[in-house]
Amino acid sequence: MFQKKPMSQKAYDVGSDPKGNRFGNGGFQDFISPEKVNLPKWKPSVGRNLIDILPYNATTSHPLVQSHQLEEGDGLYSLDIYVHKGIGPSSKNIPCLKGFGKKCPICDENNRLYSVGTEEAKKKSSQLYARRRVVYVVHDLIHDTYGYWDTGYKSVEEKLMKESAFAVDDNGAKISVMDWQEGMSVEFYGTESEFQGHKFVDVDRFRYVSRKPLSDEVLSHSVDLSTVLNIVSAEDMDKILAGDDVQTTSSPVENEEISQPTYADEALSEPPVRKAEPVSEPQTPVVEEKPAESNHKSCPFGHKWGEADGHDECATCKVWEDCIG
Repeated sequence: MFQKKPMSQKAYDVGSDPKGNRFGNGGFQDFISPEKVNLPKWKPSVGRNLIDILPYNATTSHPLVQSHQLEEGDGLYSLDIYVHKGIGPSSKNIPCLKGFGKKCPICDENNRLYSVGTEEAKKKSSQLYARRRVVYVVHDLIHDTYGYWDTGYKSVEEKLMKESAFAVDDNGAKISVMDWQEGMSVEFYGTESEFQGHKFVDVDRFRYVSRKPLSDEVLSHSVDLSTVLNIVSAEDMDKILAGDDVQTTSSPVENEEISQPTYADEALSEPPVRKAEPVSEPQTPVVEEKPAESNHKSCPFGHKWGEADGHDECATCKVWEDCIG
């Protein structure tokens, strides 16, 4: 259960950076273990939605604790995480280890391939690029249900933080919108959309609504979602990149090889030999981790090009890397 601490400004600072200095993105259910979280996956409804976002206390397994950006017990309201999508023979979705302040072999391989410079290598590199995702534990006030909401940063979190600037009390003082006591409920609207047979609920029109302090019963559903991540060790990442299949676990990352996380590192030393056929010898490393400029100029879901992570279906889009680049 959540320890009733005031929500500090740090909780908003680490979660609202558009560059994603927390940890990051993915949007695919299998990076969270449903058996461990003991909550169903929640999805917004068409029409009016009204939810409370439940705060939680960061544990020692939390990426921000392991990367020394927060302390154990600090209050947070979301899990903001980067995930590598569709990796290896089983197409696993794997949390990036850089969010834990550690070297990530998948990012290293991404950098190595990008530094090769050929179109083939850059295409392979783009398939390893980590995507940003935000996960909340929510109380659906309309249906009185609980679940975890796995969604996009730009489509939800960025809008929530912008809207928070207008949340003030009767005296004009800024309200800590995610605080268990003085915080507010979140109202927004979902619109059913469809493109090429793919249906989804687009969400917008966010606003904060006054509420009472969260009860003990509501707070009993609080959980640090980092404790239920399906973590893959660096050693197992190497095996997956080499073509082997391994089982993911929800064990916390061991506290070793700590370094400050970054998503724009230079290409590192040559990784272990892979079973896959090499594309060519690497040339001069580059700093960028993003793929080359896209040849795609239209969104497969009908949205404006360049709005990557702005819509829920961006999580499964095959040209996401090009659009965000």
